[in-house]
Amino acid sequence: MPRKQRSLTELIEITWQEIDRCLKKLEDDNVRDKHKILWSQNLASFVNRLDKMLTKAGLKKLDEESLSKMLEKIPKRYRDIIVKRVFSKRAKERRNKKA
Repeated sequence: MPRKQRSLTELIEITWQEIDRCLKKLEDDNVRDKHKILWSQNLASFVNRLDKMLTKAGLKKLDEESLSKMLEKIPKRYRDIIVKRVFSKRAKERRNKKA
C-alpha cells in the first residue's frame, strides 16, 4: 500500500502538532523524569526538522527569540538539552556552508 504524498505545508503543520505534543509532555507532572529527557530530545529533533522544512519552503528558520518563547515554560534542565541540540545542529550547518 503506497504512502500518501503530502505537501510541504501539510508536513510543516504536522511537525507543529508534534512540537505541541512534546511541549505538553514536558509540562505534564505525571510524566517521569527519564521520559521527559526523551521528550526533550524529540522536541529538539522536531525543531530541527521544522527549520529544514521552513527553509525549503522559502521561509526563515525559527529565530532565537521564537524558540526561547516556545521553551519558556519548560524546566531549565530539559530546556538545556533542547537548546544544546538545536544550536549545535545550526552551528554545524553554518560551518558546512562556509566550507
